[in-house]
Amino acid sequence: SAHRFTKEVLFSNFVHYDLARSQGIWNPRIDIDWTRIHSLNLSDKLIEKSWIIASEESSFEEVGMIVAAQLLQVMDDPGIRFALATQVSDEAKHSEAFARYAIKVGGDLYKFPPNAQFLADAMASISEPVGKFITHTALEWLALEQLRFLRMLFEGTELAKIYRYVLLDEARHVSMGMSQIKQLITNGYKEESVIKYANMADPLARIDDVNADQ
Repeated sequence: SAHRFTKEVLFSNFVHYDLARSQGIWNPRIDIDWTRIHSLNLSDKLIEKSWIIASEESSFEEVGMIVAAQLLQVMDDPGIRFALATQVSDEAKHSEAFARYAIKVGGDLYKFPPNAQFLADAMASISEPVGKFITHTALEWLALEQLRFLRMLFEGTELAKIYRYVLLDEARHVSMGMSQIKQLITNGYKEESVIKYANMADPLARIDDVNADQ
């Protein structure tokens, strides 16, 4: 729903993501059992759905990586730059993991999703770097709920394991991003501007009909 972000909402769950900071770094080439991909205990329809979803996830993670990399080039604040550098590395890893899964299952990536291009164009249209950083952070927060659902949908598979690792990384991004947004407000950035840019994330958040026709 629109205008879901208020100052209280933005920071109420902040502490819940702090635990993700202490999680170790994972390596998709080592921590995912790629030999189990073709022995998935899923229906043919759900296997096909997993191929499509993993392909799309790879594209969205790539968009997130590009946005973070572009912001990294123009932001001066050391804390924000560190958060963005972490995101660039993580999103590249996520994109690789989802792409590898999709190729293992379907032989190739599914077509590039139009809503990923829409997201990329919408983010490119936000000219103020700090505002774009806030919208980017809010988008990552909104994505957590869908990632949790998809992890449960594919529970017991290596795709669910990928989602579990990605969730930890994204929660860390949210924690770091919210920390920097709070610091921006402390340093004089207007709360009204934070809410405005955070609310811009809502219509950009991807909502897939992932639970239909299972």
